[in-house]
Amino acid sequence: MRDGSSICLCNNNKILAVKFSPDGKLVVASDFFGMIRLWNVRTSRMVVEWKAHQDAIFGVVFTPNGRGLVTTGKDQKLKYWDLGTPGFGDSREVTEVSKFVGYTVCLSYIFA
Repeated sequence: MRDGSSICLCNNNKILAVKFSPDGKLVVASDFFGMIRLWNVRTSRMVVEWKAHQDAIFGVVFTPNGRGLVTTGKDQKLKYWDLGTPGFGDSREVTEVSKFVGYTVCLSYIFA
């Protein structure tokens, strides 16, 4: 990405949030229809996509070690996604962390 190259996140869905992994090797995008997509920054290729929420995902953030994602959406759920081993595949697991009233638009991962 430093050389001026770009990744097209375009599709028919409205992109609502985009974040880079802590090591800068991946970029994640969430959309209006509850989908998460991960791209490899070096190759500009999509690594994996999945339906993460029933509706729009307003916030997404990588964990500090880059092995997990936290998402929140219009469905009022906060979810942790274990990305597992490289390639992700079926090792991806979700934990519903919380259900809340209202909406959240921004997530920041805070650690001590």
